[in-house]
Amino acid sequence: MRYQQDLDGAPRARDQDFGYLNYLQVFDMPNGQELWELKVYSVPVQAGLEAHVREVYFAP
Repeated sequence: MRYQQDLDGAPRARDQDFGYLNYLQVFDMPNGQELWELKVYSVPVQAGLEAHVREVYFAP
């Protein structure tokens, strides 16, 4: 299995219109199919801040 942070911002039905970086994705290595994803943290909305300022990365 491969674990990675969702960095591409693929459109999905999620609870935020930004902040896709807060999801961990798990893929099956032989075929590359996504098995599941997990929301690791929430990104609070702060008025006046652009989305890229709220980006948080986590290490594997």
